[in-house]
Amino acid sequence: LAGSPELVAELAEGLRGQLVIICGDNDRAGNGFSARFAEGLTAHGVTAYALDIPHQGDDLTDWRARDPSGFPAELHRAV
Repeated sequence: LAGSPELVAELAEGLRGQLVIICGDNDRAGNGFSARFAEGLTAHGVTAYALDIPHQGDDLTDWRARDPSGFPAELHRAV
């Protein structure tokens, strides 16, 4: 996805005017994906940020599972 300039351009067209929060896995591959995708969208005028997941190796589902009741507030602060 992030490595396809054509797909990033197509997605950017539909996301123009929106704030985009990208949340890949918190590992080397996921962090690279999030950074490349955010940079790609930003190059097309879309405001995009990569969300930092606090625990190494986790994805969004793992983060939520660690503390289901506290997760909504933690996510809100992170965003």
